[in-house]
Amino acid sequence: MTDAPKRIHRGRQSRIQQLPPAIKTRLDDLLRSGISQKAILDRLKPLLEKAGERPVSQAGLSRYATRMETVGRRIREARAVADACVGKLGQSHSNVGAYTIEMLRTLVNDLVLKFHEAGEVGADELKTVSITLQRIEKASNLNVAHLRAVRQEVAAAAAEAAGGEARRRGVSAETAAAIRQVIEGVAAS
Repeated sequence: MTDAPKRIHRGRQSRIQQLPPAIKTRLDDLLRSGISQKAILDRLKPLLEKAGERPVSQAGLSRYATRMETVGRRIREARAVADACVGKLGQSHSNVGAYTIEMLRTLVNDLVLKFHEAGEVGADELKTVSITLQRIEKASNLNVAHLRAVRQEVAAAAAEAAGGEARRRGVSAETAAAIRQVIEGVAAS
């Protein structure tokens, strides 16, 4: 069995993608409900007629359902992997953000390899990949900066609380200030 090249349609929307948004949303809901494609076509027919739209073909619905299932499967697999990794790392925002950024880097690398293997790496693709990698790195740096800022805010609040508690217990203002500085210094590192 040989691997036939996949057809690529450049910018051409399928009949289903051209449906009015309300009907397309209904179609997507029906697909998710698990009813048969024949039942979906039967339920869509009056909606299409009322909107003055042509009927959707069985073949078109089948192609669309297959594509949606493929996308859905990929999303479910990515969520399962993310859930497993987040569970392993812990539920903190920093770990989720770092993992997401790492996953994006991996996906970009996979795409570059696929383009290279197919002999389809041109200037436009390299430009797109470069821009994407720059954005991923920027997101990574923003994530690190955000986490640092959050840690400093938490440390400042903890230091203030510790200083207030120390003063209430009779510690001098100078000692309370030194405690605050130590707590803030630990959080900044």
